[in-house]
Amino acid sequence: MKWLKKKIVKWLLKDLDELKTGKGTIHITKDYIDLAKLTSDPEMAEGRLWYNASEKALKFSDGTEVDGFDLRLSQLRDALTGSDSRDLSQIYNAIRGRAIRDYYIDFFSTNDTWLWNLSAEGTISGGVLTLSNGEKRKSSRYHADRGSLLQVRVKWGITAQSGANRFFGWGHSYGWFFVGFYMSGSHVYARLRYHGTTVNEDITADLPTDYDTAFHVYTVLIDKGKAMFFIDTTLVASIQIPQLTPYYYITEGITLQNSDSITGDMEFDYVEIVYFTPRESLVPTSQKNYSYAGTVPAGTATTVAWSYTVPEGKRAIVEVAQCLCDTESGNNVYAIVYIHNGSELIWIAGAGKYLGVVLGFKDIKPMKIVLSSGMKIEGIYRNADSGNHWMSVRALITELE
Repeated sequence: MKWLKKKIVKWLLKDLDELKTGKGTIHITKDYIDLAKLTSDPEMAEGRLWYNASEKALKFSDGTEVDGFDLRLSQLRDALTGSDSRDLSQIYNAIRGRAIRDYYIDFFSTNDTWLWNLSAEGTISGGVLTLSNGEKRKSSRYHADRGSLLQVRVKWGITAQSGANRFFGWGHSYGWFFVGFYMSGSHVYARLRYHGTTVNEDITADLPTDYDTAFHVYTVLIDKGKAMFFIDTTLVASIQIPQLTPYYYITEGITLQNSDSITGDMEFDYVEIVYFTPRESLVPTSQKNYSYAGTVPAGTATTVAWSYTVPEGKRAIVEVAQCLCDTESGNNVYAIVYIHNGSELIWIAGAGKYLGVVLGFKDIKPMKIVLSSGMKIEGIYRNADSGNHWMSVRALITELE
């Protein structure tokens, strides 16, 4: 009987070009499917798929939670450039549709010293990481990239007050790059630190009233050279990152840190890192390999080994930058690759010693820094020593339309 029923159904449908069901609310043809235009989400069930017309989102459920994709990608592009009023939850849905990697770090396991490879301090209990005074978690396993989001759920433990010093974000606060939330004294800032320059936007007035005693979600979204800061789902600050055009690569990792001595622990119950695809498609037109290697005579002044300027109307990606020097003991004996925008220099690779400082960033790859029209990248060397030294300065550059 079961076999006969299947035969009948197959015969009835064999020449059917379309099917309507649910009183016409779902329309199936050989070319497309029209889902019902729901104004709210239905009851969750494993495997259920639907279209929420009020949110313009295609959604699905595994029976315990709802996930989905925001279909307004053009609005996402506007949002990330600061011209859209949507909140973080709407932006986040769209980003998830373009995510290439998504790391969710909970604190139900203490076996995470590989992840927190630079510092794994603090206490984990019941899914919560507690950082007492002077404790921190630091990792270089993750990096701020061309499209990236860092989100944490945290309870500050204290109100902003004299002596307070707590923060979390991309990079390391005392390094060359940091972008995140920073409590300093009686204020909380959205902070950007870049090559010694610090930009603070005071967001103290935007904090929830119970930020010291209750968990709230804090998000740093980096895209197209801009850092956007959210508390829960509300945008509270937006800071342009100098010298960094749409695609770049920061290697300093992430930090969660309680550096003061005020009673009241910081508590975190999750960290999420999402890398998403860039919004623009840039077409490579040519690759250029700039290189110098050789023995630099004693007493050689600063010399430009090679220079590249991005042609008008084009952009270029610095794929690799590399410097080598056979000594780190001779002062002002160095090889450096830097970017110049017409007014400022940004060093991106160096070897040897400059003004008494050993240059330890010899080989950076993949770099993925985009240079706009007119920007310049140069390789230089100098030997102020009394003896000859071998050096090299190299870069691989891809020109884009």
